[in-house]
Parts: sequence; structure tokens; C-alpha cells
Amino acid sequence: MRKTIQKFIAILLLISAMSLAVFPQTRIRFAKGRYSATVTGFLGAEQRKHYVVCAKRGQKMTLTFRAFGGTVIVTDGDGNSVEMPEYKQTMNYTFAETGDVTVTVYKEGGGATEYSLKVTIR
Repeated sequence: MRKTIQKFIAILLLISAMSLAVFPQTRIRFAKGRYSATVTGFLGAEQRKHYVVCAKRGQKMTLTFRAFGGTVIVTDGDGNSVEMPEYKQTMNYTFAETGDVTVTVYKEGGGATEYSLKVTIR
């Protein structure tokens, strides 16, 4: 039984390490005394970029995203995801628990685009 548990833990650690290698993440940090930060970049066709944002339970995050044909998804630590509707440029999200969420920006289809993502937490 103990060896089975050890194998299971080893497999979980391997999967975690592989997911970090496949999906590198950038932590969004706020300047001292500031409650918002903006990141910009370039997305190629079918490319994804992952950002990590931390806040306390009950805090509200507003995402403002500008990109031609781009989309945003927020995923919490339990794997629950919320996608920004295509016709919107702004999305609100309330942290259910204290900790990190992953904000993924991506471009579907052909072509490429520049993007700007403003993250505000209150």
C-alpha cells in the first residue's frame, strides 16, 4: 500500500513539472501602493500566454483586454474556468478563496495580434 501511494505521489509530481514546462506562467505583480497592472505582448495564431494573479477571498478583479480576435479565461486552483465573452473587453471576477488564479490570453484562428491586459484588484 505504501509503495502504491509513493508511486501515485511521484506521478503527480511528474505531471505538475510537465505542466509547468508546457505552460510557462508569468506572475503579475503590482507596484507598491497600486491596485492595477498592465501587461502587453504579441500572440501568434493559436498561441496562449498564462499569467498568475493572487488576491484574498472576496476581492474583485477586473480584467480589461484589448486584442483583435483574442480571448481571456480565468481558472482557479480547483480547475473551474470562466471565459470572457467574445463581444466584451472587460470581465469581472470575484476570488472565492485566497490564492492564485491563472489568467490565460489566447488567439484563435489565423493571424496574429498585439494585446494589452489590464488587471485591477480591489
